[in-house]
Amino acid sequence: MAVILYEDVFNTLVFLLAVWCGGKLSMACRLPSLVGEIIVGVLLGPGLADFVPFPYALRLYGELGLLFLVLEAGVEVDIEVLKDLGLLGLALGLSSALLPFVLATGMALLVLRYDVQASLAVGFSMAPTSMGVALTILKKAGMTNTFQGQLIIAGLIVDAVVALILLSQLENLKSPDVASVMIPIISSLGFLVGVGSAAILVTPRYFDWLRQKVPPEHEANVLLFLLFSSAIGLMAGTHYSKSHYLLGVFLAGFLFCTVERIQEIWRDQIKRVMQWLVRLFFASTIGFDVPIKDIFTSKVIVGGLVLMVSLLGKLSTGLLARPRTRSNIFMVGLSMAVWGEFGLIIAATSLDLELIDGDTFSIIVLATIISTIISPLLLSTLLRSVQAPLRGAASKGIEPGAPEALAENGDAAAISIAPDDQTDSELPLVVKKWPVYYAIRIRSSNRWGLLDAVMQRVYSLHLQTFASRIFNRGRGAQRGECALEFYCKDLIASSNDEDAVKQRMADVHVALVSMIEHDTVAVQGSAMVTEISDVPPDQGSDRGVLLSRWQPPGLTEANMPVTEKGMDAFAMEQSERLLAEDESVWEETGRLTIGGSERERLASMMRMRSMLKQKEQLALHLDHTNTVYESQDTPTADSREMRLKNIDVALESLSRQGSGHVDVHTMDSIKSLARASSSQTPEPEVRRSLADLFPSMASRQVEHSNGDNGYHDEDRSMHEVRPEDIQDLSSSASSYAEEAAVATDDQGRGGEKSE
Repeated sequence: MAVILYEDVFNTLVFLLAVWCGGKLSMACRLPSLVGEIIVGVLLGPGLADFVPFPYALRLYGELGLLFLVLEAGVEVDIEVLKDLGLLGLALGLSSALLPFVLATGMALLVLRYDVQASLAVGFSMAPTSMGVALTILKKAGMTNTFQGQLIIAGLIVDAVVALILLSQLENLKSPDVASVMIPIISSLGFLVGVGSAAILVTPRYFDWLRQKVPPEHEANVLLFLLFSSAIGLMAGTHYSKSHYLLGVFLAGFLFCTVERIQEIWRDQIKRVMQWLVRLFFASTIGFDVPIKDIFTSKVIVGGLVLMVSLLGKLSTGLLARPRTRSNIFMVGLSMAVWGEFGLIIAATSLDLELIDGDTFSIIVLATIISTIISPLLLSTLLRSVQAPLRGAASKGIEPGAPEALAENGDAAAISIAPDDQTDSELPLVVKKWPVYYAIRIRSSNRWGLLDAVMQRVYSLHLQTFASRIFNRGRGAQRGECALEFYCKDLIASSNDEDAVKQRMADVHVALVSMIEHDTVAVQGSAMVTEISDVPPDQGSDRGVLLSRWQPPGLTEANMPVTEKGMDAFAMEQSERLLAEDESVWEETGRLTIGGSERERLASMMRMRSMLKQKEQLALHLDHTNTVYESQDTPTADSREMRLKNIDVALESLSRQGSGHVDVHTMDSIKSLARASSSQTPEPEVRRSLADLFPSMASRQVEHSNGDNGYHDEDRSMHEVRPEDIQDLSSSASSYAEEAAVATDDQGRGGEKSE
């Protein structure tokens, strides 16, 4: 039996640290972490330094990381996204896999002069797209919930499924015949249809029933046990049916993708372990197999550059973007033009099966690394170039008090400026010729191809979209509902003819409602608001189309853009801000609002949660001050002055955050200080400040608890974001308000006693 020595343990720990540091350094250079991890594996692995003990064991753990990676890919599938995009998402995924496959196979045959088996293995390796790299960049840019982001996600899912089917064909390349080729395909498609149907029709109902039987504290463990048990069973089933076991792992995750909370449980309990195992996959399973001493030969370098030509097949998929603008085409194309984990899996498997030699494997790895460097950098640069100049244009086009502005086409666009004595909040926009903006929300049950149909209709209506978000409720009890919200400019209507604008809005509204005719409730709940507002009106939780006239909020004489382009940039900036607020509310509550009192009510709660983290130090300081004060038998003038100073600091800090948005730690400190002050010497000034802060919160809580706005049980999730003692906080706030009023009356009557 092999003895594990101290040097083995030490070298393994050093290797793990080096892999971690390599990934972090790669990310610091704005590159995917897998680049640094592969490089560390190549340098410290058996091919060069031979520093790592037991390389086979590390490869084995890397294979486990691969299983976790594929299982996560299945868990993260959103069936409703695939359904909403319809044929467009399917076409993007298929073309992203098949076009580079054809190009890479052809280049290997005709240019590199490989045999048919090796050429097909190269084509298989160049077909898949890296899901992790593309999604990471889109998430950082905040693009995942846009239409282009959802289209890319749908394409990546289909691309991954195609890659797994291709993987099942590798073993048959050595001795291909009709039976050996068709059996894996039929088996794979059979598993896809069977497990996919179960995920949609059976799994949600079964787990709704199971949730009633399992105590909440054991729910996560039960779900994970069933998930991994399904993975083991489907691995065996797909392997022995001549498909590939990784397809079974993916389908196990896919089977659970409709289960409520499964993604949250995965991130909380599995994600950290998976990240380390995936690092070992890139560093050991991939890096150890790269013949580093031969990789910089002319044969490998030329071969890698030749295979880069097949990247054109992935770039061409950008033509499926909607609308087909230059930025959208490059965004979709560059997102799909990143080779990564699945391609390296196929290459490593091909090497193990001796379908390709070490030089060919090095060529594939080199081409993959080049793509993971170039494409992410270009995509990140593109996203920054799309967002930054437009947002900066709003400030560049400002000229305070400008009596007129020039439109983008050079025509005069006169603006009537309000009198000097009018406040910013009262400033009207009296525009003779100015863009017409809309805020549009479409919320309905899902149907096949809904999002593609809506975006094509919007484009055909000559509406220029500034910002959009897509919110899907595709998990658990809330599955089957889609909400699309976007802000846009009407390229036809002009604000100098209000009657024409109203007729135009009516035509747009009818055209959009026709997109949701499958949902009669949504059709009946649709509405149109022609009055101009900087915050669009609420429509509660009803489904339907809400079309409203909109102008960017915060527009005053001091920041009026002087060109139509500047106005559009300002509109985009403000619409992105409003959509970001709605996105936070949707993630917390599953409800969508686009303005009004509902927005303010929920936004105040979100700010309250944020302040719990921001004011820890202030709360501790106040608590300490109060403890010192109350410990004195006879408070001195200095301690009393310090205590009051700290109260003033706390109140000033809280007031800057807005009335009523107070975190519970600071609240408790101020309550304690206020009680101490009332038991010693009355301080009406402090009480009046407290009363100014708390009544809005108290009234909001009373209104909320009575259900006057029709929220009822739907808002339990928002109760959860508040501290547990919110009721006590509100009642205390009310009492402080009453006491402050009494104290003020006492002062007004010259100190007369009052009940």
